[in-house]
Amino acid sequence: ALEEARDRFADLYDFAPLALFTLDQDGEVLEANLAADSLLGLERRSLIHQKFSYFIPAEAQGTFCQFCRQVLHSETKQTGELTLKSANGSLLTVRVEGIAAQDPTTHKAQYRLSFSDITDLKAAERRRDLTNALSALFAQKTSAKGYLHSVMELVRQWSGAQALGIRLVNDRQEMPYEACVGFEPGFIELENHLSLQ
Repeated sequence: ALEEARDRFADLYDFAPLALFTLDQDGEVLEANLAADSLLGLERRSLIHQKFSYFIPAEAQGTFCQFCRQVLHSETKQTGELTLKSANGSLLTVRVEGIAAQDPTTHKAQYRLSFSDITDLKAAERRRDLTNALSALFAQKTSAKGYLHSVMELVRQWSGAQALGIRLVNDRQEMPYEACVGFEPGFIELENHLSLQ
């Protein structure tokens, strides 16, 4: 009966929809389920004994260390957001929940963590925020040129683009930039002569 219960628990753990990890105090992966394989794009045998920090971009390392400290020093579940880097290098935004546990054999502290991928949700939120900001700009600006310049700056900040421009077709079927930023002056001069004819 005990063995049957252990097998049932193993199945529940392995097939849980959330990515589940158990880490030791040094951040080494001790256990991972099938959803963890899928999240990080790596087979479980490659995950076990891997340092979890390998999957965290340099700019998010501090956030993860802080989260682990909170988990270790709290008796309640901790929740946060984190950026992970999958095995193929793509970045994921995840919701992470963690609780401290103790290894029954060694009595050393462990981290039990669950991750859910919220990358698509965050992207949708960013698009919604951009749409709202564009709508607010439309209500504020008095001139078309001022509006276009503000739109361009907003989209540039949102996208991280270094150079951006907005063209409008004029009466002579030319397509000059009505607003632009980040381009070399020679490029603008050349490009402003583009025509639909």
